[in-house]
Amino acid sequence: MLLKHFTLSSMQTNTYVLGCSGSDACVIIDVGAGAGPLLDFLQRKSLRLEALILTHGHYDHIAGVKELLKVHPEAQIILGQDAQKVACSPMRNLSLLFFKPFSIRPADRLVADSQRLELAGLSLEVLDLPGHSPGSIGLYDAQAQSVYCGDTLFAGSVGRTDFPGASGELLLESIRSKLMALPDETKVWPGHGPSTTIGVERRTNPFLNGRG
Repeated sequence: MLLKHFTLSSMQTNTYVLGCSGSDACVIIDVGAGAGPLLDFLQRKSLRLEALILTHGHYDHIAGVKELLKVHPEAQIILGQDAQKVACSPMRNLSLLFFKPFSIRPADRLVADSQRLELAGLSLEVLDLPGHSPGSIGLYDAQAQSVYCGDTLFAGSVGRTDFPGASGELLLESIRSKLMALPDETKVWPGHGPSTTIGVERRTNPFLNGRG
């Protein structure tokens, strides 16, 4: 279940803290720069961070990793198979283009489509979502009827495909084959902007119904 949603940095990156009631364990999906409020929340709630799952390797979704791991060094980093080469390269993660270049350490675990992550009492299915960035993944929580999809699908829009390694054709195929296969009532938690549902996007998203 979603414990807390943060919007971090000037890039307004959505960061999600997930866990189960009655447990002190949690996982975090993506972390933008300026992780202070996030760290304060973990300390205030006495939460133990098991893993940091990164939906893709772009700088605005990994900028707070080092700050977070300084306080929670035991947490493992989880990435999609092809995302590591992006996250670990200042050029590929785009930090070289936007501000002081940085990278993160290699992941502790690389995951692929249909794998199930059993962490912090949660069961999250990995969805390969190539298109916006190599190795992009989503995390589907069937019990909570929620999907965390990074920058693949937004409320009324889709992810950018003008970055190195991106593909508009792959992005739309990812959305149609993986995300649109989920039930209409599934809550969509994107990497930026407000939440939505699969049903709403199926009916109204202009990029999915030929009006985009």
